[in-house]
Amino acid sequence: MTLANSSELDKATELLESVYQIEQTIYGDAHANLLVTLGVLRQVAQAKQDYDSIVGYWERQQTITEKLYGADDYRTKDATRAVTDFKRIAALTPDERGQLEQTNALHNESMQALQAGNYAAGIKAETECLAIREKVLGKQHPSYASSLNNLALLYSYMGDYLRAEPLHREATVITLRNLELTADV
Repeated sequence: MTLANSSELDKATELLESVYQIEQTIYGDAHANLLVTLGVLRQVAQAKQDYDSIVGYWERQQTITEKLYGADDYRTKDATRAVTDFKRIAALTPDERGQLEQTNALHNESMQALQAGNYAAGIKAETECLAIREKVLGKQHPSYASSLNNLALLYSYMGDYLRAEPLHREATVITLRNLELTADV
């Protein structure tokens, strides 16, 4: 979805909120169609960098998924994790959010280098990505674990298993810890 300016994004939000209200009237407060519309609303809010709205849309999704599937369902737990995550992102400074967005480009760069067989360039980009995620999100965040895992993958492709293994292990521990936290949500 590419919208040229802020007024178009605002108009899209207004129209999508109307669609949501119509769907709610037709289907009730708990229907899968509402989740689709919330997903598009989140995309528009992301384009506007409106993190408070993103949190609100995830909170609505959390409520709906819990009604549809129950509190213990993975979709409800994923929505709960997203609410927590985007509340944290909303609290970041604009500079920190910009750094976080930079990690997406760095990750893409590292994966392109991997595909091209340029592992050293991939390691350089993913190491920078890891450092930013550690600084902005902390060492226990799933995105930090993802960068560890990506870095381990690059070292594995280079045949440097002594460097890869501890990174894989650390990523696994963080991921399991986050899954345990989610299980208690």
